[in-house]
Amino acid sequence: MTLKKSWNNNVTIHVIFNEYLHNEYRRSFIEIHHKFCDLMEYDKFIGPMVKRIGLFCPLPVRTLRITNFSFPLDKFPNVFPFEKCRIDSELTVTATNESMIIMYHYVTFKNMKKT
Repeated sequence: MTLKKSWNNNVTIHVIFNEYLHNEYRRSFIEIHHKFCDLMEYDKFIGPMVKRIGLFCPLPVRTLRITNFSFPLDKFPNVFPFEKCRIDSELTVTATNESMIIMYHYVTFKNMKKT
């Protein structure tokens, strides 16, 4: 993905988790709606993960390549409420709510006992 304009709070991120239930994906209670820099600064789970893959705020004009990405849950306080889901991600222009990117991620979570 090539950015043609730098990102700060001019980009809003919407993330909606859809649980796989009875052979279909249904919208769950987990949703995240944050401006880009606010997410990086204040979210204690997603912010550090995004920083680990080399994204920071403000994000300058450049080409991004993100592959083989995993979400570390070692500091997550509880088990995840379901094991299979589709994550719908949309990035919008904050001022106009115009869609920039829509992504669908098919995800499997493996809950493990902490010792």
